[in-house]
Amino acid sequence: MKNSILILCLIGSSSFLQPLFGQLSKGQGFLNGSLSFYNANDRNITGTKTSSNNMGISIGGGRFFTDKMAYTLGANLYSYKDVGFSLIYTAVDSRPNGQPLFISEQAATKNEYTTTDLSIGLNRYISLKERLALVLSGNVVATFQNNDYTEQVTGKAALNISTKRQYYSLRLNPGLIYFLSPRFGLGGYFGGFNLQVEPKSGNNSASTVSGNFSTSGVLGLGLTYFFK
Repeated sequence: MKNSILILCLIGSSSFLQPLFGQLSKGQGFLNGSLSFYNANDRNITGTKTSSNNMGISIGGGRFFTDKMAYTLGANLYSYKDVGFSLIYTAVDSRPNGQPLFISEQAATKNEYTTTDLSIGLNRYISLKERLALVLSGNVVATFQNNDYTEQVTGKAALNISTKRQYYSLRLNPGLIYFLSPRFGLGGYFGGFNLQVEPKSGNNSASTVSGNFSTSGVLGLGLTYFFK
């Protein structure tokens, strides 16, 4: 019995003694995913109160076409919803000096966003330590976003606004991955560069180009599974 336990322990420990960066060799594949949840309740001095819920799911994968260089495919789905009330100010008259006179009314509000990202890109891995590697990730991303906004004042018809957006991005993000075992790694991205192009549409009178660079925050924290 003792011999059997010893053999099992040796087999289990041997998987952690294997060269961990073997997962980054040509022909290896990987799958990754992450879940995110966020909830907040806010109220400010202007009388606005909201309750926000945010949920996201990300799935992706890729394959190494050469050592430490892989192509990637991914899909992200984000859902955001906030409900609450705010004060709506309406001009009803004018003062003798010509300044408008406003009244305030409380309106129930609901704002919902659904965003889908589809991406294709390249990952470059640079070994740092035995279990740690730097990941340089570059992706071309297509984003599709729907927004529904409702505003309801008691006794009045509801205001409903629905919009759709579609835009494209080039995203460059550095990250780290820590190998928990020869098959599993825990990784995350921090900051990066984002260049966004939004074509002309019914909501946009002209095409727009914007960019930003960030060095803070942790994005895409999740688990990666490596396989042959």
